[in-house]
Amino acid sequence: MELHTILMILLPVAVLGQVDLNALARDTFYKMDVSQDGLVTRIELAGYFNRMDQNGDAKISKHEYTDYITDIYGHSPDLNHYVHTIYDNLDYNNDHHVDQLDYNRNFDRADTNFDDFVDEDEFNRLFMALAQ
Repeated sequence: MELHTILMILLPVAVLGQVDLNALARDTFYKMDVSQDGLVTRIELAGYFNRMDQNGDAKISKHEYTDYITDIYGHSPDLNHYVHTIYDNLDYNNDHHVDQLDYNRNFDRADTNFDDFVDEDEFNRLFMALAQ
């Protein structure tokens, strides 16, 4: 990957030590939307989940989640705060790991028009809620 491409990805997310949540949400959405059609399907979401599940146990630990995000965006206290907050809120049933059930419940929560797709606006609303 060329340096200017890397900078285009990283600069909107971490500006002067602060996290641009809108840029992070947008970047996350496009990483999930493998088909690049502006809609995330359950299959695409499952693929994203599997990329984070480093040990293949069908659960994402907080460590796996944090490693995945910080491998992409680097380490910063502000980013780690949001990563941990989002992880805790993704854990829908509070069992201290995120599994496909948690992801499916959050997909349903995001899919506000019930068309079994999540568009970028729906995703951004959920992402911002998870980051609070």
